[in-house]
Amino acid sequence: LNKSDFYLSAKIAETINLWANEKIASAADAVAINVNIPEKYKSNPVMLVALLEKISVTPPARSKIVVNSKTGTIVIGEGVKIGRAAIAHGNLEVVIKEDNQVSQPNPLSDGETVKVTTPQISVTDMGGKVMTMNEGSNLRDVVKALNSIGATPRDIIAILEALKEAGSLYADIEVM
Repeated sequence: LNKSDFYLSAKIAETINLWANEKIASAADAVAINVNIPEKYKSNPVMLVALLEKISVTPPARSKIVVNSKTGTIVIGEGVKIGRAAIAHGNLEVVIKEDNQVSQPNPLSDGETVKVTTPQISVTDMGGKVMTMNEGSNLRDVVKALNSIGATPRDIIAILEALKEAGSLYADIEVM
């Protein structure tokens, strides 16, 4: 693999085994997959490799944010998650917390009671604008809220970096 990834290595080995209809592959580590040549390909291993190259495995979405501070561009990947945090930046205050609730199934149903975590995000501009978001808020919602009250891209980038440093942003940040 080009990038070290234990999950993807194991997924590739599993996909090869499904394709071969037998266990011929195993993940050696985060970058290599061992493949034992089945009997029918012993005389032509090149054909096996050619067929294996056609197998498609979709890697998991990376939790990543890419920022370009020169242009003010911020791209947030799908897998990015945020945890509890409170940030004061200049005249902005961002509070992210989780509201834990219980979801009950309908009476006489076969459903189960489950714990539901709902993030709550509030962004305050000390100039008087306040915005609060509930139910399923995510990092995109935080960025939209910051944009709506006039936060600059530099403000947003600084807040994202602070969230990461505090351990409340579950993603990698790549600065271009």
